[in-house]
Amino acid sequence: MTDRILIVTPSLSGGGAEKVAINLANEWGRQGHDTHLTSIRDISDYSHLLSSDVAYSCLGAPRVRYSIPALTRHIRRIRPKRILSVIRDSNIILGLSRPDLKQSSIVYREASTLNGVDNKNSFYKGFYLASMRYFYRRVNAVVANSHDTLSDLQERGVDNPNATVIPNPVLPANYDSLMQEDADHPWFADASLEVIMSAGRLHQSKDYPTLLRAFARVVQDRPSARLLILGQGPEEQALKQLRSELQLDEVVSFQGFASNPWPFYRQAQVFALSSQWEGFGNVIVEALAAGTTVVTTDCPGGPRTITRDGEFGYLTRCQDPGHLAENLHRALDAPHDPRALQERAHDFSTATIANRYLAMFDA
Repeated sequence: MTDRILIVTPSLSGGGAEKVAINLANEWGRQGHDTHLTSIRDISDYSHLLSSDVAYSCLGAPRVRYSIPALTRHIRRIRPKRILSVIRDSNIILGLSRPDLKQSSIVYREASTLNGVDNKNSFYKGFYLASMRYFYRRVNAVVANSHDTLSDLQERGVDNPNATVIPNPVLPANYDSLMQEDADHPWFADASLEVIMSAGRLHQSKDYPTLLRAFARVVQDRPSARLLILGQGPEEQALKQLRSELQLDEVVSFQGFASNPWPFYRQAQVFALSSQWEGFGNVIVEALAAGTTVVTTDCPGGPRTITRDGEFGYLTRCQDPGHLAENLHRALDAPHDPRALQERAHDFSTATIANRYLAMFDA
């Protein structure tokens, strides 16, 4: 068997776990490893980011749970020595597949606390927890992307003798060149405007209603303020309706999915994150890499760790529009030193983190 690495992801949609999969694959391919990336569903928002050094394949399953036979055949065909699954759904499906996997070293990455599972019905929650408790202890290692994520797993009885915390590999080797492109929005051409941006899936967990209500307070005092939101998701129409109700149509823009968000970070004055929980918070690191001052909720997950207890960002209470508005004002009036923020972001470079993942295959 060759020293072949297989990374499994549900899709290449525009999410944090999918970007982790691509960043690791590209780095291992760059290092000369025989690297394969396999997605279960044919959603490819991020496919353009994948290096030619990586062998990519898509199983084309309509739903992740229907992919077990195809994934089993695929693993038997390519015979990887090392397998990394990057998110909970593919972890469970890989566990249910398990064809001849005794010949492979397997690492599960856990991307988030279980707050999202808690919001599901009792059957769904019970199935997930039982599956995780069974399968996670039977792989070589489990990597959590934050201490909050690992603690939450262990408190729920989901553990592994080689469970550890490794931050997400956020900064790809070419991020600086990507950042130098132009952000396609007219607000950046007007030097009199103060642009606050946010980025992420338009989902309940991100709590954009709190951000909109906070911004409504900010713009009352600062008519030059603008809010630009990158992302797409199931809450889009409800959020646009709330924007209208708050009379923010002229000062809040939903940009949709951006294949290259880096120049938006660079040209914004402040980055804001209003999440109720985060697995890690890749977008915080991306903003720091641009030297952009960050305001983030002190939610479960990675924000407190990334900002080092608020040294590299303004921490605010969850679901508190007033407190968030206060911190947005502070960030605009007293931005952090861009060079210090950029230095902090380098702690999460893909090259550094990819080598830590490789060590876990041998744990």
